[in-house]
Amino acid sequence: MKKWLSLLLVFGLSLLLFGCSCDPEVVEVTSVELGANAKELQVGQTYQINPTVKPDNATDKKVTYDSNNKAVATVSASGLVSAVAEGTADTTVHAGAKQAELTITVVQEEEVQLVITVPQEAATIVVGGTYTIGAQVKDQTGAPQPATLAYASNNNDVATVDDSGKVTGHAAGTAVITITSGELSKTVTITVTAEEPSERAIAGIPEEDPENNVYIFIGRKFTATVANLREGETVAWSTQDTEVISLSAEGAIEALEAGIATIHAIVSDAEGNQVADLSATFEVMNESVLPLFVSEPGYTLKREEIAVDYQANYKTNKVDEITKDVIYKVEDITDPENPVELGQNYEANEQEIPAEDIAEVLTFVIAADGTSKTGVNRGRLRVVALKPGLLRITAKVGDETSEPFELRLIDRPMPTELVISAPNNDPQIETKGGSLKLSASSKPAFSYSTVTWSSNNPLVDVRADGTLICNGTDDDIGTVVTITATSTVVEGLTATIDITIKEKYVEIIETPEPTSITINGYPDVFIGETYQFTADVGPAGANQAVVWSSQNDAYATVDENGLVTVHAAGEGKSFYIIARAPSVENPGTYAVTQRYQIRAAKPPIDPDPINLNGYQITIMNAGHALFDQDPFLPQYAGADKTAKQAAWREVEEAYNCTIKVVAYPEEAPWGPARVQWINNNANNTKGGADFYIVTTTWLNQFSASQALFPVQDLYIRFGKNSMDPASREAATYKGNLFAMSASTYGANYIDRGLFFNLNLLEEVGMENPAQMFMSDRWTHSDFEQWVLDAQVAIGQKGEGYYAISGRPFFYWAGMINVAGIKMVDSASASLNVDGPIQRSVVNVLKRIYMNHQAWDPVPGYDGQTEAFRTEKAIMDGGEMWFVKTDNRWPIDMWSPNDSSGTRYGYVPFPYPDNMTKEQTKVITKGGSIYAMVNHMTHKHVAAGLNDDAVAYEGIYRALNDVFRWTERKQKEAGELVGETELDVRRQNASLRLDDPFSIECVLFYDKRRVMYDPYEEVIGIWATPSAARPAEEGIRLLHRGLHCLRHPAGHRRVDGAFAALVRLRVPDGDGRAVRGHRDHEPHLRRGRVLRRRPARTGPSWRRKSRPRCV
Repeated sequence: MKKWLSLLLVFGLSLLLFGCSCDPEVVEVTSVELGANAKELQVGQTYQINPTVKPDNATDKKVTYDSNNKAVATVSASGLVSAVAEGTADTTVHAGAKQAELTITVVQEEEVQLVITVPQEAATIVVGGTYTIGAQVKDQTGAPQPATLAYASNNNDVATVDDSGKVTGHAAGTAVITITSGELSKTVTITVTAEEPSERAIAGIPEEDPENNVYIFIGRKFTATVANLREGETVAWSTQDTEVISLSAEGAIEALEAGIATIHAIVSDAEGNQVADLSATFEVMNESVLPLFVSEPGYTLKREEIAVDYQANYKTNKVDEITKDVIYKVEDITDPENPVELGQNYEANEQEIPAEDIAEVLTFVIAADGTSKTGVNRGRLRVVALKPGLLRITAKVGDETSEPFELRLIDRPMPTELVISAPNNDPQIETKGGSLKLSASSKPAFSYSTVTWSSNNPLVDVRADGTLICNGTDDDIGTVVTITATSTVVEGLTATIDITIKEKYVEIIETPEPTSITINGYPDVFIGETYQFTADVGPAGANQAVVWSSQNDAYATVDENGLVTVHAAGEGKSFYIIARAPSVENPGTYAVTQRYQIRAAKPPIDPDPINLNGYQITIMNAGHALFDQDPFLPQYAGADKTAKQAAWREVEEAYNCTIKVVAYPEEAPWGPARVQWINNNANNTKGGADFYIVTTTWLNQFSASQALFPVQDLYIRFGKNSMDPASREAATYKGNLFAMSASTYGANYIDRGLFFNLNLLEEVGMENPAQMFMSDRWTHSDFEQWVLDAQVAIGQKGEGYYAISGRPFFYWAGMINVAGIKMVDSASASLNVDGPIQRSVVNVLKRIYMNHQAWDPVPGYDGQTEAFRTEKAIMDGGEMWFVKTDNRWPIDMWSPNDSSGTRYGYVPFPYPDNMTKEQTKVITKGGSIYAMVNHMTHKHVAAGLNDDAVAYEGIYRALNDVFRWTERKQKEAGELVGETELDVRRQNASLRLDDPFSIECVLFYDKRRVMYDPYEEVIGIWATPSAARPAEEGIRLLHRGLHCLRHPAGHRRVDGAFAALVRLRVPDGDGRAVRGHRDHEPHLRRGRVLRRRPARTGPSWRRKSRPRCV
């Protein structure tokens, strides 16, 4: 033993004497980085210093801190700076032999300064009219503060005011309303005029439109009202025609039987005295017995003569109730003794026309798989004249046959006269590159009108398509240039027009001074997580850029893009995220500041899954779209398929349940029928589903029946704030959230935009507009010049080719939204359809439509613009889900049966000249959602789940975990191969788009650039008549204008719907304004992913946060 101890002692001494040859090398600190060298704090605030010591492998990275002025600011051993008093202190951070300094400037905390604000300091009303003052108490940042307001009038004989600030005019004169709150006061001057209100009249009776088969049919419901009632007046309704209609005390009418009905409205004043006796008479018709007739769309009379190579289009006043089809019979009766029935070319088979036929006959029908091949042309007839002769046309729907009519086909006559037309009959052209598109027509009708163009002065060039380009300067203003059109078929036949050079109109858009900020964020946040906040700056047209900051960076930090990161020090604290809008009038200062209060807490610990005792969770969607939700169906094409399948099965095991996707029944196909079916089954066992796929535009229609279960509380507890603010706003109704927080991992946010035929673009040699956008060259001026050049390029292909196509309204709306303007802003209760940018957009589109004539004159939308579908227009307005969707823009639309020959591109709407692409935004208008069904205990109890609260929580959490676990698995799989979320977004975009620049445009818009605008429903663009029509007329006809949308006699729908939206802005539990929305039925064409025929396979637009509802 002693021997071993001796050996150990010798070994130890040798180590001490000779050391170890493997001592580690000492790596010295080379630098200390702080990220900033100065910070401003208010007295009492703290700031956490987070230094970075370089290099990463330094041997000793220990950091120490000290302050040179502890009376101003102290710093703890962990680097937490505390502001003590006003002044300046230098905090030094030491690491090894290196150090860095941070200058702390401490200022006094701002005293809260309160003022009473009002939208208007003076208002005028008529006798009997009312005005709501809308006063608020705000602090110096512009943030509203809770306060009690008192109102008083100095002249109650002229105007009185109630406790809510509603002023009522009683007599002509002036009254001053004083608003007080404690020591604060504000006055508003009210002028009351003696102007009599408009005459009372019965309103709400639907107008007949025989051309479009619009009548009051049996079963129709509507509500009559009396317009222009005075204060305190009441209406008593009555009718003697109770067999024809039912009439409630509120004026609600239902058409019962065919016949004539008269309704009476007795109007009484507040004392009960009768002041008016009104009546209205209308006819109720039986749709099934209306005579079938054929008409020409857009014309009161049918066209009865066309020339060879021309076409005539017809439709019937009704279609088959089941197939929506019409059977047309077209006969060649040139020889009346031997009529010959012409074969009909169906789009699907493209059969050849027999040589002996005198006309090509095309009937637009239902496609073989039951979908509409061309929805807007369904049940219509097109006749193209091939030879002279006489046709007889009849139509059959069911057992009913229309009266026949005759269509004469003639040879094209030679022209005898030419006429040159200038846009809007205004033959003037602007200097410095101004353009004008002339057109030549000929007489008689159908005669050849092809001409060549010439100019007598080089100041104005004329192109082959009649486009004039002015080379003149301001010195040439007033010069008259003569343009000549010469017929190509009749020698010596000419026409001339004198064009006057005028001053170039330069539109200057002044950016308004910011006056308000609305922050869209998350009131409840968790430690260690990040949240994307966004801000909307008012008024409309203001620069949307804001400067973000946190009230206390120790609690949470916010980067320049509004991304908030919550820190451990914020646990249990309430504090503000702050947004400041830079001033335009006083550069270097802020025009307005807004604060958003958040509460930080530890992330909740996910509870164990709930045992659902084998319960089947049922998701219900349209039968032909089940693969949108079910990842086990072969048609499911999302990139998350494998991850979702695994998560689905794991959830089923963890919750002891099964999850199944089933179809709505046949009696609930879409729209009103589906809404009615859901409402009818709201309180029985027939519904059968736990989640309906519905659209946010329907939410208001489920309110009365309580068909849907509000998930606000469940979302706060388990949703992990996964919904972006715009989507959450769209799915909220009367303060309640009705949507599941489906995963947004890899989601793209493009809804509407401009789409182009990439092959055609390259064929005519035009620059790629998506590349122009990415290089910040897609302003209004850039767009207008691109359209002008594109029209010249594509015009070389012949007549009937256009640079752009589609409904003007959607260009107008998109070009407003991209500037960061919400057309319907529920936060500020404003309808923003007029303003400098809005007018600028109209002027640009007017010039394109009228001066350049580069716009297909046949409006179309919803994937049905004929010029775009037939490669006669480069660009069309549309929605992303149209792309590569069979019944919109198919994958082989321009190359039948060869998808490689059809390539799609996308570009955002152009933005004002005073903006950059960094300032632009895109909108969401809502969409399809997973809505939880309110079973009112029936289904749960039947399955043995007797505790309703537990059942709802378990069912919600199960589907919620399918989304959460799918996202987790995707991220884990991506980490293995180095794939980022941006890579996933790029993959998803490439499923629709074939152009790399277009894909980059999609990726440019992340969730911080998205805002919610429900204009489609509030303005009523899908109504009959559409409220979009005045804007389109303003663009196409150069009259009326934007005031038509603001004060249109025929569009009271706008005011009523918007008023309904504003009424739904009710406070949630935090007292914040929660936007209600949607007062109209949705348009029938909605969706987010491909709709395919069963025989086809192909890509899917993966936007899992928006399940398709069809």
